[in-house]
Amino acid sequence: MKHFTAFPLLLMSLDAQIKRRGGKGFNTSVKATPIPGSYSVNYEFETADGLVTLTTLNEFQLGIIDSDQGRVHVMYCADNKTFFKVVPTPSKRIVGDKILWTTPIAETFEQAMSTLKCWYPTHTNLKLDPPPIF
Repeated sequence: MKHFTAFPLLLMSLDAQIKRRGGKGFNTSVKATPIPGSYSVNYEFETADGLVTLTTLNEFQLGIIDSDQGRVHVMYCADNKTFFKVVPTPSKRIVGDKILWTTPIAETFEQAMSTLKCWYPTHTNLKLDPPPIF
């Protein structure tokens, strides 16, 4: 069985990544298995060369802020235990059709919220929840 780590889902959809690895896309034949104690999921699917597993990154999206930069995705990376923001911008790329501009924010949810409120003062209610803890 072959095993691959997925690209960030903001860069390329799960369906496109499965097709890129020889599968038929994200459909009912794809088996999804959450990894205990993680935000990652193993997606198992058949290809002409046999069974393939694609594992998503250990990240959690807290929400999206509409700003003058465009849509800002607020994320948490459990591997690094850090919060960061991602601003996707359209681009012709070999992998995906965007460039992901990432900026570290903080190490705790409270620090992240404080930083985001400074960066986006016109957003009075960000409606972001802390990531679930395992």
